[in-house]
This record gives sequence, structure tokens and C-alpha cells, in this order.
Amino acid sequence: MMKKTSLLLSAAIALSLTQVYAGVVLKNEGQKVGYAIGVDMGSSIAQLGISDGEELDFNAVILGLRDAYQKKDLLLTQDEMTKTLQDFSEKRLQAMKKEMEKIAAEEAEKGKAFLEENAKKDGVITTESGLQYKVVKKGTGAKPNSDDRVTVDYTGTLIDGTEFDSSKGREPITINVQDVIAGWVEGLQLMTEGANYIFYIPSDLAYGSRGAGNAIPPNATLIFDVNLLKIEKNEAEAEADKKESIAKSINKSLEEATEIVKAEVEADKKESIAKSINKSLEEATETVKAEAEADKKEAIANSINKSLEEAAEAVKEVIEAKPDEAAKK
Repeated sequence: MMKKTSLLLSAAIALSLTQVYAGVVLKNEGQKVGYAIGVDMGSSIAQLGISDGEELDFNAVILGLRDAYQKKDLLLTQDEMTKTLQDFSEKRLQAMKKEMEKIAAEEAEKGKAFLEENAKKDGVITTESGLQYKVVKKGTGAKPNSDDRVTVDYTGTLIDGTEFDSSKGREPITINVQDVIAGWVEGLQLMTEGANYIFYIPSDLAYGSRGAGNAIPPNATLIFDVNLLKIEKNEAEAEADKKESIAKSINKSLEEATEIVKAEVEADKKESIAKSINKSLEEATETVKAEAEADKKEAIANSINKSLEEAAEAVKEVIEAKPDEAAKK
């Protein structure tokens, strides 16, 4: 609280000096020092946004400064001054909070409307998280992971076109992918080296309700034009990628070797089956031949037997006929 009191007194000194030296040329060292202190204090109080009038009476400031400097009896006790400054500080905080809530609501509404319309534009892609992006230029090669470092050129603007930051007036920056706002973390991992994307980032993927300083209001939707210039792989990740690549190469070689072996086994299997079939055919042929030969022999034997039977019958008939002929004689 004493710090706040000191700040107000400093402001009073600055205002007092302004009145004392109004229209006066600074001629000596004491005047220059006093003026420099006054400018510094005036700048500090200006940042608080305290206005002359109801919030701050300059005449009372000068009176309090004089009484304190001359060690006169003060018009307020220490407790009264402390309470007065506490009440003043609380009042200002509440007013600032109310104003920020108003701005946050307005920004949220404007951002929602902007993103809804922007999503309808050609080339704009909306991800599951709500991030929108447009590919201005495609890159080549690998995409960064969250553990990688990247070098980028970028320009950041509000949806009304107000530029709040840019590396293009300075030089590209190198950052860890995981150390930036969520919209960037997601967006960078969509890009390849050399690509140029435009990110349209909802406030919940940017700085949310807190905003960022005076440049970015609470709940502001942001637009970033980003060029991904270089990717620096995390050493552990790079080593893991190398091992994974080697493992994939080995697996591919094993798969190819397995296919060759399978093909050879299949060929051997087919050859074995063919040989087995051929052998079976040969055996069947031999069996048929043997059966045919047997049938042929049997047919000959049957024919011979039949001829023998017929000859025997003829002889029998001759023999039986001779006694009859003898009787006739």
C-alpha cells in the first residue's frame, strides 16, 4: 500500500513541477533533474489511466505534497489515507474488470461470427479442435512433432487487420513446437518444411479470456501468416526415427525373404504333387496293362479251351458213330 501511496505522490510531484515550470526554460541542473523526474513520474501515472477531476484533484495533490515536504500536520490520519487509497484501488480494479468483461464478450461474439463465415471460404479447412487453416504454399519433406524445434517467419493480426506482432521486421525465430499457444502447436504439425500456412485461431486455442498485454484483447480470435523455414528434430526422436527406419528395412528384407522361401516351398510342393500324380498314373497304367494282358491271356485260354471242347465233342461223335456203321455191315 505504501508503494501505491508513493506512486500517487510521485504523480503529484510531476504535476506540481509542471505547473511550477510551465513556460520556463530549463537553465540549471536542478531544473533539468526535476523535469526529468517529473516526466518519469508523469509517465507512470499516465499508465494508470487516472484522470484529473473526480478521480484525482491536482490541487489536493499539491497540497499533500507541500504538507508532507514541510512536515506540517496532515489533514488525514495514516489510517484514513490507507483506507482512502485502498478504496480507490478497489474501485479502479472493479471498473477495469467490468470493462474487460465487456471487451471479452464483444471479442467472443465477433470471433465466432468471423470463424463461421471464414469456414465457408474456398481453401479454408477446419480441424476437430476448431482451428482453421489455409495452405498458401505446400512444403516438402517431414512434418515437425511436438518435441521438435522449428524456425519460422510469421505475422500476427487481429481479425480487423490490426498487426500485433511480426518476425518479418526482425528476423526468423526458432522455437520449441510445444512451447507456443495450442493453435500453433496443432498448426505447425500440419505443415512440412518450406510450407506457408495461414492459421485462424479461436481464442480458446490462443490466449483465451486473459488476452495478452494491451495488444491482444481477451477472447480475441487471431490470424497468423506462418512460413515454416526449418525443422530441427529432437535428438532422442531423431535416434528413434533412425532405429525405426532400420527396423522397417530389416522387416521388409525378412518379409521379402519369407516370400521367396514360401514361393520355393510352394514350387517344391507342386513338384512333389506332380511327381506323386505321375507315379500314380504310371502305376495305374501298369495295372491297366497288366489287367489287359491278363484279360488277353484269359481270352486266348478261353478260345483254346473252347476249341479243345469242340474238338473233343467231334471226336466223341465220331467214336459214337462207328459202332452203328459196323452193325449195319
